Amino acid sequence: MILNKKNEGFSKANNQGLEIARGEYLFFLNNDTTVTKNWLTKLVKEIESDPKIGMVGPNLPPFDNPKLVYGGGYVDDSGIARHNYNKDKDVGQIGGAALLFKRELYNKIGGFDEGFSPIYFEETDFCERAHRAGYRVVFVPESTVIHFEGGIIEKQPTKWQYVTMNKNRLRYMFLHFSFFRLLKAILWEILRAGKNLFSFRLHWLLQAHWINLKAMPDIMRKRARYKKGRLHAVKESV
Repeated sequence: MILNKKNEGFSKANNQGLEIARGEYLFFLNNDTTVTKNWLTKLVKEIESDPKIGMVGPNLPPFDNPKLVYGGGYVDDSGIARHNYNKDKDVGQIGGAALLFKRELYNKIGGFDEGFSPIYFEETDFCERAHRAGYRVVFVPESTVIHFEGGIIEKQPTKWQYVTMNKNRLRYMFLHFSFFRLLKAILWEILRAGKNLFSFRLHWLLQAHWINLKAMPDIMRKRARYKKGRLHAVKESV
């Protein structure tokens, strides 16, 4: 057990665990979840079915709709993480509330990018780096983990939630979108700014942009490294 004096956020705290973890597989499970019968057996069976599978995640329905198929997804051109409400196996991302991956994947791409602290989009970035390393990211709907989503986040002020989500959404786009996708994202961002103007949240959105502008040197260094296949987020891969 690692006892921090303060809440270090999802990325840094999980990276602390990764540094001391042992075993062929590594697993993250949020504290706002409850598991169902044979949930882990089904995940391990899937990840062992193909050496190209680097990471798997279960179905993560909310507690008030446990029959919903919900978990795997993708990031659209505006930078929003979307969930597939179906049983597609290969996906762009899987939810960080329950995440199983191979140690060999961790050795190649390292842990979570702490620039996404305190929360949001860190698992999306992790999945994207896994794809770049040549691994499949697979959604396993046969395995179910009930997720009491948002229990901690809902206690935060609305402004905090909005700025943090958009700060990390933008960071993900700057790190991973191609130049062409970034051009399309600009159009979406103009529309988002117009919408926020009428909801009196434009200054919150601008704050998220400003945070990324100040972090741009780090973002550009990582973007260049990722393009060359050096996919460790916390430190340079050797």
